[in-house]
Amino acid sequence: MTVIEIKPHTIAASSDEEGHDTYDVTWQVITNDPGDHAQTVKDAVLLVYPPGTPYAIDNDMDLEAVARRPHSAKRSAQSKGGLRTWFVGQKYTTKPLDRCQDERFENPLLEPAKVSGSFVSRMIAVTEDRHGDPLTNSASEPELPAPEIHDDTDTVIIEVNLPTAQFSLAQRGELRNKCNSVGMWGLPARTVLLMQWRWKPAYYGMCLKYIKCILEFGIDFEGWNHVRTDRGFRIKDGVDADGFTIWRTLMDGRDQPLRNPQLLDGNGGLLADGANPVELKSEHVHQRDLTAIPRLPTTLF
Repeated sequence: MTVIEIKPHTIAASSDEEGHDTYDVTWQVITNDPGDHAQTVKDAVLLVYPPGTPYAIDNDMDLEAVARRPHSAKRSAQSKGGLRTWFVGQKYTTKPLDRCQDERFENPLLEPAKVSGSFVSRMIAVTEDRHGDPLTNSASEPELPAPEIHDDTDTVIIEVNLPTAQFSLAQRGELRNKCNSVGMWGLPARTVLLMQWRWKPAYYGMCLKYIKCILEFGIDFEGWNHVRTDRGFRIKDGVDADGFTIWRTLMDGRDQPLRNPQLLDGNGGLLADGANPVELKSEHVHQRDLTAIPRLPTTLF
C-alpha cells in the first residue's frame, strides 16, 4: 500500500433531539498502487484518524465529538497518471459508545460480553409491618385481603457468544433458577440468581456455527432466602422422659386458644416484652457455582 494523500472531501454536520452532534466526513484518499482496494484505504484512514480522535479539521473543531471506525470506501471511476482516488466515509459524534472500538471483531466469538442492567417490578402481599407486627384491624383481625406493595428486583443482562462445544443444555438446566454459591461481581454468595438463559444458534464466516446467549440475573442484596418473623400459637414446655420436646398451646384469659400468633424468641419461647422481633431465615433457593458459566465476565463495569 502506498497512500499519497488523505484530505477531507466533504463534511456534513447534524444534531439529534438529545443534542448530540454528528459529523459525516468523506476523506479523499489518493493511492498509486492498483492493488489497493476498499479495506486497504479504510485501514489507511484508520491509521491516521483512529477511533477516539477528536474532530478537528482545519478551523473546524469539536473536541467532544470523536471518530468512529471508517464505515465505507468507494473508488472514483477516474484515474490519472497511475493514481487512484478513493472516498472513505468516517463518522465523528458525541454519542456514547456501547463498547470500545479500538479493535475490530470479525469473529463473534472474540467479542466481549455485553452487559446491561434493569429491574423487574412485582407486587407482593404483606401481612406484617416493618416492625414485624401483624396487620390487623381495630378488632385484632387480620387485614383481608392482604395489602400489596412493590418489590423490585435489580437485574443484570449479559449477552455472550459461545462456541457450540462450550454450550451445554444440561448445564443450563442445572444452573437455571439457582443462586450463586460463591461470591461474584463483588457480591457475596446467595445474592445473584440466574433467572433466564435464552439461546439461539447463529453463523459467521463459512457457515461456522456458534451460540448466542442472553442471560438474565436477579440480584437480591439481602440474599435469596425466605425471611419471616418468628411467631406462633405454641411454645416449648420442657421435654418428656424420652427426650422429646413438649409443646404447650398458648391460651387466652378464658382458656381458649389464641386467635393471633404471638412473637417468639427464636428458641421456641415467648419473646420478652420490649425485645426486638426475631427473624428466621431459610435457604429455599438451591445454590450452584454460577461462575462456571463459560465466558461469563468477572466484573460488570
